Amino acid sequence: MTVTLAQAKAQCRVRHDEENDYITSLIAAAKAWVERYTMQPIAVSEVVETFSEFGDYIPLGYSPFSELTSIAYVDADGEDAELAGARVQDGRIYAPSEAGWPAISDYSTITVT
Repeated sequence: MTVTLAQAKAQCRVRHDEENDYITSLIAAAKAWVERYTMQPIAVSEVVETFSEFGDYIPLGYSPFSELTSIAYVDADGEDAELAGARVQDGRIYAPSEAGWPAISDYSTITVT
């Protein structure tokens, strides 16, 4: 649960609107710090993680995990590509059973959403 602007203003006893932007930025900064520290999102949100290579599996840094949206990378031919059919289990992404991990371009990053 994220603190609302109204809750923060009530806690700080602020009754005017001149500080709304500032208080909202403080709420966002606090939420981001807690999520980084705990490695868990406070509310359902989209998380993007990057990796430098495929290994036996890709470890997900955030939990709980609800849905794998995409795995994007640059293939060995230098073309943008997305991987389909990956399996998620116990906070890890495993290669598609039939195909395995694809070859990627040197210095490519793998973006998991």
